[in-house]
Amino acid sequence: MKVLIVAPRFCSPWTEGRKIFVRDLIEQAAVHWELCGLVTFDPGETSSLPADFIAHETRHAREHLLFPANALPAALTSMKPDLVCYFPFGAFNGLRGMANLWSIWKISRLCRQAGIPVMTLMYSLTMEANSWFHQLFLRDVYFNQHGDGARGIRFGVKFPDSDFRFDLKQSPRRLLFMAGASHFNAERLDYVLDVRGLRILLKAGKALQRSGYQLVTAIPFLEQAEACAALRNHPDNTWNTENLIFRNEVSKPDIYKDCCAFVFPYGQEEKQFVPTSVVEAMHYRVPVILPDLAFLSPFITDTPRALVYQAGDMDSLLASVGQLDTMPGEVERMCEEAARFVDSEYHIANTVQDIETSLAATARN
Repeated sequence: MKVLIVAPRFCSPWTEGRKIFVRDLIEQAAVHWELCGLVTFDPGETSSLPADFIAHETRHAREHLLFPANALPAALTSMKPDLVCYFPFGAFNGLRGMANLWSIWKISRLCRQAGIPVMTLMYSLTMEANSWFHQLFLRDVYFNQHGDGARGIRFGVKFPDSDFRFDLKQSPRRLLFMAGASHFNAERLDYVLDVRGLRILLKAGKALQRSGYQLVTAIPFLEQAEACAALRNHPDNTWNTENLIFRNEVSKPDIYKDCCAFVFPYGQEEKQFVPTSVVEAMHYRVPVILPDLAFLSPFITDTPRALVYQAGDMDSLLASVGQLDTMPGEVERMCEEAARFVDSEYHIANTVQDIETSLAATARN
């Protein structure tokens, strides 16, 4: 089977879940399929793609959406794929959201006109996609395995071979926060603070320090001194300088050797989201602390897979952190259950299998 991968802004830095998912899928699928591609990348960044991929360097942000649509007819004619897999952005607010919807519609229309099946795979969906207008555009889209649509694909993660074994008893009293923002400006800072939830951890610093904790904050934009200063001097930051540790690069699983738990304090509800960082931490049996948001429900079950706190409630967050000390045996059993779950449910091989199964079902119908 020959598959054409269409992915806007598929390039370094490899810090965003959608990019990581597509990269892992390409590596896994290359064993089973003949692959070709049509992607865009930012100036100065790289994609490290196979030779049969067309990669276009953009000069303007809008080209990430315009170029694939404009170049697709010629690519379909020359490459003659059996299937097109399109991986659009998942944000649907404002003009960017309208442009995303247009790109989804345009790519699907071009494939239908050429008589080639297309699977539009949504790694994430913001809450704006709940409107009837968005639902109309997204009715033929494939969602992740926990979405509410009829078209479901198990979105997976590549689990690298490693003999690393997390040991809660030997871990330093450090909490880990990670976010993939690579460019620093006021908008991205607000995103990290409020959407990714760093603000509540900064506010909790005074209380967590009294319990002997430090906070490791790993964000690519922290390579810039301006970004470090903005967090250290932020009015909501209550950590002492020596207890707030910055990292601008993340190497897994090495980053987990520096912590006793991974905190994912996401600050808002989403329609759907695959939290790659949560899945990876659980794979390595690292305790994960989560807010009780609906899109995280696969990790919040009667069989505990994470330490859960009431979203936005700092006292509840502190109580969840406290369980690392008060119930370490239960936490270790929780981590074993979480690892079993993600290793079976989120392996990238599942994605390849589900795409093939869905394509075969479409052909029969």
